[in-house]
Amino acid sequence: MLRSELSKLYDMRSDVVHGNKMPSDQKLVPKSQWALEVAVDSLRVLFTSRLELLTECKTGDERSNRLLMGG
Repeated sequence: MLRSELSKLYDMRSDVVHGNKMPSDQKLVPKSQWALEVAVDSLRVLFTSRLELLTECKTGDERSNRLLMGG
């Protein structure tokens, strides 16, 4: 569920960055705030209790998946 929602959020980000479409402010503002919360929470977990992911994972995708899936 979380991974699916984050994927949708990344797709929205890509649309904005690449000029494909611009979501309404009613959609963009809460999504951008949520993205910041997820990023801060993820970094907090990574640096406090999952430091091994920095050395064990070969790619950012692998690190993200393991962090999200608890692996």
